[in-house]
Amino acid sequence: MIIMKTDATQEQIDQVIQEILKLGLRADVSKGEYKTIIGLVGDERKIPFAYFASLPGVKEAIPVETPYKLISREYTKFFSRACRR
Repeated sequence: MIIMKTDATQEQIDQVIQEILKLGLRADVSKGEYKTIIGLVGDERKIPFAYFASLPGVKEAIPVETPYKLISREYTKFFSRACRR
């Protein structure tokens, strides 16, 4: 997951997306009022997170720790609790 700085320009966001695409992954962009987060779709082992963290406009680049989140116990427990609320 790549979190962009609040003042990141569209050009900087596009540059990060192009770098992700060059590595054969897909970028899932979520734009909020204050933050833009770019999710990585594909094998994150291909991602040089230190490189992405150094790109202009990037606040932080962090790997998602749990592989196969949709079927993991952690995700299932969290989702079950969230749905009950």
